[in-house]
Amino acid sequence: MPTHGFTRQRWGWIVAAIVLASLGAPNRWMHWYPAALVGLSPLFFLGWNCRSIRRQALYCGVILLGFCALVFLPDPLSVPALTAAETIAGALVSPIVPLYFMAAALLSLQLSRPCPLWLRPLAIAAVWTAFDGLFALLQFPLPLHYGACLFDFSHAIQIADVTGIWGVTFLAIFSNATLAALFVSAKARISAKARISTKDRMSAKDHSLRHQWSSWIAVVLPAIILWSAALLYGGHQESLYRPTGGRMVNAESFTVGTVQQVAWLSGDRSRQYRRDRYREMVKLSQAAVADGAQLVVWPEGAMRIQVAGSIDESLFVHPLLDSLPEEGGLMVGSSELAPVTDSIPWDERKFINTALLYDPNGTIRDRYGKQWLFQYFETSRFVPSETGYSPLAAGDVLGSVGAQICLESVMPRASRELVRSGAESLVVISDDSWFGHSNWPILHGVLSVFRAIENRRSFVFVNNTGGNLIVTPAGDIAAAGQLWQQRYVNGPVYRLNQGTIANRWGDWLVWVCLLSSAGLWGWRWFGTQAP
Repeated sequence: MPTHGFTRQRWGWIVAAIVLASLGAPNRWMHWYPAALVGLSPLFFLGWNCRSIRRQALYCGVILLGFCALVFLPDPLSVPALTAAETIAGALVSPIVPLYFMAAALLSLQLSRPCPLWLRPLAIAAVWTAFDGLFALLQFPLPLHYGACLFDFSHAIQIADVTGIWGVTFLAIFSNATLAALFVSAKARISAKARISTKDRMSAKDHSLRHQWSSWIAVVLPAIILWSAALLYGGHQESLYRPTGGRMVNAESFTVGTVQQVAWLSGDRSRQYRRDRYREMVKLSQAAVADGAQLVVWPEGAMRIQVAGSIDESLFVHPLLDSLPEEGGLMVGSSELAPVTDSIPWDERKFINTALLYDPNGTIRDRYGKQWLFQYFETSRFVPSETGYSPLAAGDVLGSVGAQICLESVMPRASRELVRSGAESLVVISDDSWFGHSNWPILHGVLSVFRAIENRRSFVFVNNTGGNLIVTPAGDIAAAGQLWQQRYVNGPVYRLNQGTIANRWGDWLVWVCLLSSAGLWGWRWFGTQAP
C-alpha cells in the first residue's frame, strides 16, 4: 500500500469526516446534531502523527471544503436582490468559512504535537477554543462557533452561563479529540502487535494489554470527569430556569408577537411594493395581538425609511397601535437620520440603524441605535449611535428590554452589556434576506440559545426571512417559525434580573485558552520534548 497520496483507507476517513461534520452542523439539508461530537475525530486522527504541515493542510482542505460545500455554500441564484458589487464582495468573503476551520484545525494539531497521548485532546480543545474566541474579542461577527452545533443538547450547554459558548466549544472539540486519541492508541497497538514475532507474542501479550488499558484509561478519564460535571451542572441549572423551576416561579412575564415579513427577496423597491409589504405586516401584527401578544416586534429594516414623522408612520404604524393592549408596545426597525449629519447636504448624510419602541398612544417611548456596523455593507451609509448599549424602557408590564440589531447578537458582547445595564429580556431584530435561501439564517438564529443561557434571559430572535425564535432563560425554544414562511410567532418572555458568571466575567475562558496556547507554542518550538 503506498504511503504517499490518499489511500482507500484515508479516503474512507475523509468521507466519514465530511458526512459527520455536515450532519452535526445546523442546516436545513441534513442534520443529526450529536454528530458534532464525533465529526472532527477522523480529521484529528488523520493529522495526529503527521509531521508534514502540508499533508495536514491537505487533509484539512479536502475535508473542510467538502463540508462547507455541503452546508455553507449559498446558492447565488437565491439572492437576486443583491447588486453586482455586493455579489462580488460576498464571493470574496465566502472563502473565510473553509479557511477558518482549516486554521483552527491546523493550529490545534501543530501546537499540541509535543503533548503526551492523554494530554493532547485537552490541548487541541484549548487551541481551537482560543482561535474561536479570538474572533469575539476582535468583534468579528462569525457565526461558526463549533459549540453552536450542540444548541439542542440542553443538558450539556447549560455550562454557558459560566463559560459562555466557549465552554461548549471546548467540550465538543475535546470529545472529538478524545475519540481520535483512542483511534491512535488502537492503531499503535495493532502496529506493535504486527511487529512482534510469533515466538515472543505470548510473552508480550500481558504487558501489551496492561499498557493498552492504562493508556485508554488516561485518555478517557478526563472526558468522563468533564462530561459528568457538565451534565450534573446542566441538570441542576435546567431545574432552576425551567418555567416551573426555582428562580422562575415568581418571574413576571409577557407575551411577545414576532412578525416574519419575508420581504426584500426581490429587486423591486418601488413605492407600491413597499406599501404592500407594510400592509402585510400590519395584518400579521393584528393577528398576533388578537392571539394575546402584548409586545409586537417587526424585523430590522421592516420599514426601510425614516419612520418617525413620515407619512408611512401615520398610514401603517398608528392604526396598528390602536389595537395594542394597554401598557403594550410595538418595536419597529427603521433608518433614522444621524443628528451629527444635520448640517451637511442631504446626499451626504448618514443614518442610524434603529429600533423604535412605540407605546399604544403613538408616542416613541424609547429607541436603540445599532452600535456595531459591518464594514463596507453598513459603514458607507450608517454610523453608530452615540447612546451605547442601553436597554429600552418599555413600561411596567414589558420592563427593560435589551434590543440588538442583526449581527450584534452573534457576538456575546452586546447581550452582555445590555444585561449589565439592566435589561430583563433580550430581543434582536434582523434582516437575513442578504443570505437568500442559504443556511446562514439558521446559524444566526441558533446563537440566540447561547445568548439566553449566558445571561439567563429570555431571548427573542426576529428575522425578516423567518426562522423566528423565542428562547427561555433555560435555553429551551418556546416557539419557532419556519424559514421563508410569512406568519407571526407568539411566545412567553420572562423578566429576570440576576446575573451570571459569564455575564460578569465575560470571555474569561478565551483568555485562559489563549494563555494555554501561548504556552503550547513555546513548548512546541523551544521545548526539548518537541519531536
